[in-house]
Amino acid sequence: MEHSEEFYRDYIEYREELVLLGRCYAADFLRREEQSGEEGSLRQHLQQDTVLRSEVQNFLKGADCALITELEGRLAKKAENSRKKGSFLPFEHACRVFALDGFERFCVVMMFTAQLNMNFEKLYAYMNNDWKKNTLTAGLLMDMYRNLYSGQDKAAADLHTYFSESSKLMRHFFGFMPGNIYFLAGQLEWKPVLLRFLWEGRLEFYRPYGTRAYHLPEGELPQLYLEKQPYKQMLRYLPHAVADKTTVFYLYGLPGIGKRLNVLHFAREIRQAVVFLELEALDGREDRLGPPDIGHGRWDPTDLGEHRMVSQVREVLTETILHQGILCICCKAGETLYEEQRKRLVEDVLLAVRQELSLVCLVMEGTKKVNFDAEGVDVLPVGMDSISPEENLHVWMEMAKDYALEDQGRLNEVANKFQLTPGAVENILKEAQEVSRWEGYSHIPVSVLERVCFEKIEHNLGRKAQKVRVVYRWEDLILPELQRSMLKRACDQVRYKYKVFTEWGYSEKLAYGTGLSMLFAGMPGTGKTMAAQVVAGELGLELYKIELPCVVSKYIGETEQNLNEIFEEAKKSQAIIFFDEADVLFSKRSEIKDSNDKYSNMEAAFMLQKMEEYKGCVILATNFQQNIDEAFKRRIKFLIDFPFPEAGYRRQIWQKAFPARLPLFPDIDYDFLAERFELSGSNIKNIALGAAFLAAAEPSAVGMRHIVQAVAGEYGKSGRKLSKEELGEYFMFA
Repeated sequence: MEHSEEFYRDYIEYREELVLLGRCYAADFLRREEQSGEEGSLRQHLQQDTVLRSEVQNFLKGADCALITELEGRLAKKAENSRKKGSFLPFEHACRVFALDGFERFCVVMMFTAQLNMNFEKLYAYMNNDWKKNTLTAGLLMDMYRNLYSGQDKAAADLHTYFSESSKLMRHFFGFMPGNIYFLAGQLEWKPVLLRFLWEGRLEFYRPYGTRAYHLPEGELPQLYLEKQPYKQMLRYLPHAVADKTTVFYLYGLPGIGKRLNVLHFAREIRQAVVFLELEALDGREDRLGPPDIGHGRWDPTDLGEHRMVSQVREVLTETILHQGILCICCKAGETLYEEQRKRLVEDVLLAVRQELSLVCLVMEGTKKVNFDAEGVDVLPVGMDSISPEENLHVWMEMAKDYALEDQGRLNEVANKFQLTPGAVENILKEAQEVSRWEGYSHIPVSVLERVCFEKIEHNLGRKAQKVRVVYRWEDLILPELQRSMLKRACDQVRYKYKVFTEWGYSEKLAYGTGLSMLFAGMPGTGKTMAAQVVAGELGLELYKIELPCVVSKYIGETEQNLNEIFEEAKKSQAIIFFDEADVLFSKRSEIKDSNDKYSNMEAAFMLQKMEEYKGCVILATNFQQNIDEAFKRRIKFLIDFPFPEAGYRRQIWQKAFPARLPLFPDIDYDFLAERFELSGSNIKNIALGAAFLAAAEPSAVGMRHIVQAVAGEYGKSGRKLSKEELGEYFMFA
């Protein structure tokens, strides 16, 4: 044969020579059998089929057994020359990255050539002496290799191990067809990932079980905005990695904080691709991942455990090796109940891949570090569990440059209100842009941006608290000037928090207590809940009301657990937490006479601790300020007393109680109502609403007749009947 070309023009030419090599292997095997006199006994049944025998002989015609050594040498030389010229041969790439030895390469050649030429099916049926077995078996491959390389024959036991479940061939290349019960006679089939790669030479056509591969990008990766960049630490450690263990860089932290992006930056620096394995995408997660043992002789397929999860992890492992990349295992946060289950799952995956990968990345959501225990694995944790106010502002400012905001100057205000991860900020800006366009804005209004922020922030405060719809503003709140100014100063502590604590350096002086705490004290109906709404509206924050009697439990430790859950969920949104009836928890401390006193004091101390740790706003309300312990009061930043309204304030409340659209007679006697009836603000609102319903039923505009009837009804709820003197000239309306 003359071959002027010393490299392959394309993959098709390479595969043609590979088919010729496979034919030569088969022809040489049959020739040796014929010379030894074994062929007749082995193929006694199909030997009588002269048509099949003739077809096999025609297929093998020209496959000169003497060409095997020459073909093997030429394939190797031309493949190497092709690689140097930049040509990619998928078959050679797979053999190289999996470091296949002689027998493994022989098996892959024979299996792959059957995919390239359908005549191999008749050949294998003839060689198996069974029309139904038109594919290779483990036993036939071993026999062929022993006959072809008798001079360098390996022991039969050695060849058996190549088909154990934990072997390289069976982990990545082949599986046994269903229904086979004998190991030697078991027909082999291809693993989908490997076969698709050998055919196409690309992995993009096959994405098993929610994984996805990231190749090295041509351009720049997205920017890392946070000061802490774990990938640099990972690069510094890499030369010092333990040689006989798999190094696992374990990144944990808040969702969207940049864990995966750090993995991509790390991979780019070492010029490798990344294959992400999403554990939530795996099926059958209850199945074990470790390879089961295999005996000799009779084979039980259930013992080999081609369980769904085992197969999926192995296919992702195959994909990673073909990419010569880094496997990145990703696990999302879940319920606390399943933490141990997720831990075992990750450990099982690490044990399954440790033999073939020296480097793995593990990305887990959640700020709690998990201690993994997997033999042969060196786990190096890197926490990404917090963002400083400076970093948060930097993220907002940098990301917003790509978007048209209506009022760029108010971005500081938004950043001060929403401390989010870079991933969350990016998603919010994108959605705010779409919402603004949908609503007809050319630029993104701050109101739309804040609305999207609230919609995107995920928390479970609703489990223990009730979200309050904010409807009241400053003009609705009737209070003496002292109380109003105190409320405004309190709001300023949230509004200018970044300037004072970060820019002016007060965060360096205070280890805790950077949040805002307020105690609203006063009789029922004096405006405490309304004031909480006004504060929430002024600051543009969500308001959640918690009834403390529903949180405090008689069971030891349950109160603390409830409070901890409330504050942990509130951290996600920086919502205002409004605790009503705070005296239930903060009553004056008593001497510890029994265990009830001891645990009551502990609960109050725990509540104070969580309030001081919380960086948002906490409002406590009580009807009985005298019952609150003085030591607790001193820990509160603002104590605001809500007095019972005097006549002048009651007149303002009466005037504010009626909506502008309400049909109202002009002769409403506000002076009479304010001076004659000593009512709280909530009582007045109830009366105004009741009068509106009385008028609507007639129908009529609201007049003094309806108001007086509603006043009488409000007093009647407490069992009191108004006298003629109290009602004066309006007595006839009662």
